[in-house]
Amino acid sequence: MSYGKNDIDPEHYWKGEGRKLLVIPPKVIRQTAAANPLLTNLYIKELGHYPAADKHYTNRKNGCPEMVVMLCTKGRGSFTVSSEKHTILPGQYFILFPDEPHEYEADIIDPWSIYWFKIGGAFISGFCKKAIINNYNRPVYAKELVEIRRLFEDLITMLENGYSIDRILYANMTVQRILAILLYSSEETSKETKKLSNNVIKLLRDNIAEKFALAELADQFSYSTSQFSNIFKKETGYSPIDYFIQLKIQEACRLLHHTDLRIYEVALQVGYTDPYHFSKTFKIIMDISPEQYRIIFKK
Repeated sequence: MSYGKNDIDPEHYWKGEGRKLLVIPPKVIRQTAAANPLLTNLYIKELGHYPAADKHYTNRKNGCPEMVVMLCTKGRGSFTVSSEKHTILPGQYFILFPDEPHEYEADIIDPWSIYWFKIGGAFISGFCKKAIINNYNRPVYAKELVEIRRLFEDLITMLENGYSIDRILYANMTVQRILAILLYSSEETSKETKKLSNNVIKLLRDNIAEKFALAELADQFSYSTSQFSNIFKKETGYSPIDYFIQLKIQEACRLLHHTDLRIYEVALQVGYTDPYHFSKTFKIIMDISPEQYRIIFKK
């Protein structure tokens, strides 16, 4: 349900009881960024907590320069982007991209409680790309909700005590942690997809010395080759065969690190009958040869 838009000045922040709002002074952002290059890539500009935010409403016809992340913990609300309106429920979050026109509001009967922040910096384009690929500019259920709320409270407490370089750096690293949980641990990944990738990885690890063709793996899990490959790559970022090669090299590193096996014996342990092919593959992935790796890392 909505209320009259003229009841609220859309240019003002919500001013209700219990509000926590922190706006990092631009001068502080510039000074801390100059002192630490890490802060130029991603920096927090504003954050807040609005409990039971009755009549909370914002309409930005030209969007805002920053990326906005909003997490609903209680109540409900809605937001509109690209002329499409979405309802937000407890445990859901949404992302508003820079310069994207948007509108959002708390429900009139059961107004939401939200945590939110605005962030800028060079890394924003990468986070936006990930969010767009996964369609996160719509309602998404957050995983690890208790942990995310704790991190938000930690952020607020930290910055309420001032804007020292250490506090700003800590806050920005905490923001990255929140984004990592939201964007890379979302409940939007179906249980079936997650189960498939986990089962495939277990099979590969348990048979590290074997050789598998893509069609053979797909057949074992009752998928077509293309469907199997697409699902696995979407979940892991790699094709099944490339992932298997990485697992083989990971095991080879362990053997080089902890055993006295010769290079050709290590190669055999991970399924390479040709030591030259093994060494070439190892160097492609690790940037150094197996011999060099052993010299550097052997305990």
